[in-house]
Amino acid sequence: MFLAAVEGTKVTIGEAFGLAGVSIAIIMAILSLIMGLIYLMAFILKQVDKFEAKQKAKKGVVATEATETSKEFASGSAGDVKLFDVPDRDAAMIMAIVADKSGKPINEIRFISIKDVTNKKEE
Repeated sequence: MFLAAVEGTKVTIGEAFGLAGVSIAIIMAILSLIMGLIYLMAFILKQVDKFEAKQKAKKGVVATEATETSKEFASGSAGDVKLFDVPDRDAAMIMAIVADKSGKPINEIRFISIKDVTNKKEE
């Protein structure tokens, strides 16, 4: 079947479908193998992490990395806001005005930073 395609002789429709089917099957098998290897590596890495966490727990080391980075936000909050040269009162008014003008509740709007961009005279 493969020799007929290589030698330049005519290939029937059935043989062409057979060649296509075998090619697709080979490709799918290789892709399945790669996917299986990825899942296996992920499983192994998760088990290693669990093992390391158990070892740290046995030694009395508390994982402070996660607790330091996670902050407690109010219910419905979208995070914190960085203020640059803006008092808290003004920032709150700006956020309220934006929420009012946009017609959305303030807890659905994410403010990343508020910065004073007015031209200040240098004295």
